[in-house]
Amino acid sequence: MRLKENNLYVVADDHGQLTGPDNGLYRRDTRFLKRLEWRVNGEPPTVLSTHSPEPYRFSQHLTEPNLAVTQRLELRRRGRLDGQRYVETIRARAFDDLSGHATPDDHYAPDARLLELRLEADFFDMFEVRGLKPIARDITVDVTPDGLTFQYLGQDGIQRRTEVLVEPLGEVRGSGPRRTVSWTIPQGGLELTVTVTPLQDGQPAPASHNEDLPADYAAFRDTMAVRVANPLVQRVFDQAKNDLRALLFDVPGGVIPAAGIPWFVAPFGRDSLIVALMTLPWQPRISLGALKYLAARQGRVFDPQTREAPGKILHEERVGEATNTRRTPHRPYYGNVDATPLWICVLGEYVRWTGDHDAARALEPNLRAALAWMDGPDGDPDGDGLLEYIPHRGGITCMGWKDSADSVFDADGHDLSAPIALIEVQGYAYRARLDAAMLLRGVHDEAGAEQQERKAEALRARVEDLFWLPESGFYAHALDADKQPARVLTSNAGQLLWSGLPSPERAKLVAERLFGPELWSGWGVRTVGQTAARYNPVSYHNGSVWPHDNAMIALGLARYGLNDAAARIASAQLEAATLTPDARLPELFAGYSREQIPGLPDSPPVPYPASCHPQAWAAATPFALLQAVTGFGPNATGAVAAVPGPWGAVGVLVSRQGRLQSAVE
Repeated sequence: MRLKENNLYVVADDHGQLTGPDNGLYRRDTRFLKRLEWRVNGEPPTVLSTHSPEPYRFSQHLTEPNLAVTQRLELRRRGRLDGQRYVETIRARAFDDLSGHATPDDHYAPDARLLELRLEADFFDMFEVRGLKPIARDITVDVTPDGLTFQYLGQDGIQRRTEVLVEPLGEVRGSGPRRTVSWTIPQGGLELTVTVTPLQDGQPAPASHNEDLPADYAAFRDTMAVRVANPLVQRVFDQAKNDLRALLFDVPGGVIPAAGIPWFVAPFGRDSLIVALMTLPWQPRISLGALKYLAARQGRVFDPQTREAPGKILHEERVGEATNTRRTPHRPYYGNVDATPLWICVLGEYVRWTGDHDAARALEPNLRAALAWMDGPDGDPDGDGLLEYIPHRGGITCMGWKDSADSVFDADGHDLSAPIALIEVQGYAYRARLDAAMLLRGVHDEAGAEQQERKAEALRARVEDLFWLPESGFYAHALDADKQPARVLTSNAGQLLWSGLPSPERAKLVAERLFGPELWSGWGVRTVGQTAARYNPVSYHNGSVWPHDNAMIALGLARYGLNDAAARIASAQLEAATLTPDARLPELFAGYSREQIPGLPDSPPVPYPASCHPQAWAAATPFALLQAVTGFGPNATGAVAAVPGPWGAVGVLVSRQGRLQSAVE
């Protein structure tokens, strides 16, 4: 179970307890409470039901641990985040005098009224939770008449404190950072309130922009207006709306989405921009917030440790102790090759949708700096007109969206020599230059616009010449330092279609290969074909299926009028979501082929063991798929393609120049 509101989030196990290795109450990159666990008579209670109507709150019915006996105890538990604190209430009610009904047959213990709350704080940085060697910490615990306070002075000089107020406070036992509070449940029952407040230098986390969270969620869902006749598909969209709202951070002048829970509750350049593109018709404020936030942190100097360079858009920004003490380079970190052209693409799309030319004018210096980075030694190390990167041996070695260290290789499974040019990144750059031309004309720079158009055309010709593999009818995954193509079937070529760079003839050939047995799993396009040297269906990037990747491919197919192919991806992805217990697309799932057994329903997709949920790309995917199958855009009027039959009728309201209008009926 995961809860989030603004800078606070809770990662719990399936029973709502904070007991696992990555469980806890976090404030951004610090775990302020490692354990919050309820016990009855020394054992975890039995969960009868859990309900989480929005991602900031939940409720549970629980009972005694031993279901082999008559249940004489009721527990009602509720939890809620408000952006500054986490509050739980628990009510315990005994149905009779438990101490007087023990028999040898039911083994009912006479002390079955004991309720315990186990607490522990470790103040780990998220990178330590993920595997970085932890530092030693001196944690003090003070017991007050109202509860407990855990404290730690970090090596970065920040005093971190977790205040746990308990009303009424029971008996406190234990030592060090582990404590247990216990109560004996009286015959008339017991009601407790536990309030946990994470403080940094005495200050709570920033409050949410709207204190009325139910109303705020309702307004967000109303804005993300999608009505689908098929109730299973509608449930997928409704879950995605809640997830997108939960992942938002309040930032000066707007909002920006976190990448995903639990590992990536932080601003990411590439992730935020792709979410912005996918949700722009409904939530232009996400695009504007991401554009402004990332522009404010645009690179200014060359830094070999953080890979910052003038004009470059950041990859990831962290604020925890490990980053503050330079044990990680994420202050922020700029280890990517694609966020900068994507920033330009989002600015272009934002202006097309909203007509907000004032924002474009305000961001003009950032636009010009981004274009200069694309032409400069960091974006184009060998000056050949392609966007390239050199692996960062002290950080990220593969700087595209597939950023696992093993995700870029040739047909023999060998790493490529640098500088490396990824195929989809050239597409981003091509589209960015065309968007830049439009934006420069908006500020009356005709010469600059024409220059960008010439560079876009030169890039298109170079990509078609160097990356196209005639024998495969496909594009190479990447080029090495010698401009030799990596002859590996990957989904990256599918994303190239989103940019509009390929010729229509080659786009059709790419589509055919995407749905061939090597790449098509039945649930989506695999990241890597099954015959590739490093193929592994349960790897992170070398054979898995990523929903956002498939959504970008579907948008690209639709761009070339390959509507049936786009609908095939959309149907497979949304059907996969309907088969999950929470109707949620995961960050990724395994690339095993869809099993079809005559006379039986198809087997569901195989989960990837450690994917984020919710994850921002995945939450935005249903909305991108809807755009792909309907074809609506800033200049469209009405539906231009039929939705897949199983969806039923679809109604959509989209934001256009600040107004909600019906786009598809």
